[in-house]
Amino acid sequence: NPEDLSTEKLVHFKQLGINRLSIGIQTFDNAILGYINRVHDSSQAIEAVKKAQQLGFDNITIDLMYALPNSTSQSLQIDLDLATSLGVSHISAYCFTLEEKTVFGKWEKQKKLTKNEDSYEHEQFTQLYNHLAAYGYEQYEISNYARENRYSKHNSAYWFGEHYLGIGPGAHAYNGHQRQWNVTNNTLYIEKLQNNQLACEIEQLSDQDNINETILIQLRTKWGLNLEQLSSKFGFDLLKEKEQKITQLIRNELIEIKDQRVFLTKKGIFLADGIVVELMV
Repeated sequence: NPEDLSTEKLVHFKQLGINRLSIGIQTFDNAILGYINRVHDSSQAIEAVKKAQQLGFDNITIDLMYALPNSTSQSLQIDLDLATSLGVSHISAYCFTLEEKTVFGKWEKQKKLTKNEDSYEHEQFTQLYNHLAAYGYEQYEISNYARENRYSKHNSAYWFGEHYLGIGPGAHAYNGHQRQWNVTNNTLYIEKLQNNQLACEIEQLSDQDNINETILIQLRTKWGLNLEQLSSKFGFDLLKEKEQKITQLIRNELIEIKDQRVFLTKKGIFLADGIVVELMV
């Protein structure tokens, strides 16, 4: 978080060998930051990035959100202008969503907040995409944009089904057969480790789980869904099993197939969630 990045902390990060920072800015609009209950303000966000750059961090990603409550095309444009002026190598941009168990979900039920229309989200998504493309940011995953091939190795491990280890409260891990997530409470996490107890929950994954996760994640990337991988790892022939669905999606110009990979079209990117549901088993 921007408010956490003191000079002292950044110096320690550098000494530890940390070479990439992900800074959760969300927006530079102070009124909206207050509304979504963020602690930092715009000046802290800008200062955090510049301070990190001055101390030698040249591989920085920032998080932005679009279609936020009370946002407009003008406020989004200000966010985009500021973000690109900072010269960071990577930007992750997520659409604001109303989750049922959050404060915003409760506000929606109480009619204090109205869910955005799909057309508004599409408009902001297009504005964001066009601006970042003009500044040399490649959309290599629906929500991730990179300059000079500075793709996130961390996220790419998820997308390509690689194994990863999660250390610390709330961290996730995956070994190809199981998914586990650590308890989020700091005190409880430490107590469990001190008592030689597992500080995590574990979920055993079936082939169906792994197939669906592969479809969900890979289809969102510029590299597309690898049909040969689905077949070799899980013995699943997507083209055969979902022939009618795939034919319809191609006819509607939502997906295309090249070199044994399924790709979303520009039209399909905005409808990705629905397309994934159509292809899941």
